[in-house]
Amino acid sequence: MITTRARHFTTAMEFARGHHDGSADDDLPNETFDRFRFNLGPTTLRPDGLLAAACLARPGQQAADVSAGALEILQTHDGDRETLVRALFQLQRQDVHLEPAPLAIHSDHLIRLLAAGLWCETEDADPVTGQVLAEDRNAMVRQYMAMHADKAHLQELLREDPRRSARSRVPLRQG
Repeated sequence: MITTRARHFTTAMEFARGHHDGSADDDLPNETFDRFRFNLGPTTLRPDGLLAAACLARPGQQAADVSAGALEILQTHDGDRETLVRALFQLQRQDVHLEPAPLAIHSDHLIRLLAAGLWCETEDADPVTGQVLAEDRNAMVRQYMAMHADKAHLQELLREDPRRSARSRVPLRQG
């Protein structure tokens, strides 16, 4: 017997895989010499389907399917990265099969923010990657590291951050 949650997960994954992509503006006049052109926005719901699937996913195989789908979308589309990162943050760390090191040098700050989240959740994480993320050029990444990195040397580094918003997020010293 399939549960409602599993049925909705399956439907959301169909959207995430692009099975329901369409062209809402196929029937609109968009010729080269038209005076007016119509654009109804993106014709894919892949990132949104992935976010819905991530919220519905159970740990294990479903979460691994979401993680693999996110990786595929990241590699093949310049789509909505914010939604993809939000989807991956919905999953438990052991279900996200991405390494933080290659993501930490990505040009998009949202992908580096994902790297920070993965790095902070990884036991015995690579200290060089942590250092790179703590010195990231984007304040959001440094703020995340300040709140979640529990390594003393990174907290000391982030206490000296030029942005007050990052400095103020470092936990107070205990003891």
